[in-house]
Amino acid sequence: MSKQTIPKSTTTHIAALWVILAAFCLPTAQLQAQGRGSPPTPINFTVTISGFCSFDILAQGTGKAGVISLPDGGFIFTAPATSVTMTNLSDPTKSVTLSITGTVKNSPVQQNGTFTQTFRGRNGVSFGPSAPFPNQFFFLIGTWTIVIDANTGQVLQGPTGNGQMINMCDLLE
Repeated sequence: MSKQTIPKSTTTHIAALWVILAAFCLPTAQLQAQGRGSPPTPINFTVTISGFCSFDILAQGTGKAGVISLPDGGFIFTAPATSVTMTNLSDPTKSVTLSITGTVKNSPVQQNGTFTQTFRGRNGVSFGPSAPFPNQFFFLIGTWTIVIDANTGQVLQGPTGNGQMINMCDLLE
């Protein structure tokens, strides 16, 4: 069985905050070579998020993040003790600090060319223009799943699940 990788998409931005967190962790391929992963490492980030709201968002976060490689080829992003302050850059008096301590589990690529991402706990998730919720940025609380085309990165289905789906733009307006 050959190992497939999940491509980056130019049209879909999945798990925006997880991408930020993952950038401060070891790459998944490196972790797979080392075994199942290591303890979460400290992170500290500041990034501007554009294109989802009528205003840019400044995200400033601290905490820990890590990746756990699964025996089936999937992986889990973790973020224990992580929080992020999101600020509306058009009106800096509007900001919110969120605990983003959830996990994101990526399944291995299936025979039909798709994979799933399962979000558990408290996660920030954004969707690009071709997603079921185009150009939206959400704070998800609970358990949510999306199905993604592994070749294009396009979200085919979801999010479906249980919990709260809070629009970040509405929260910061």
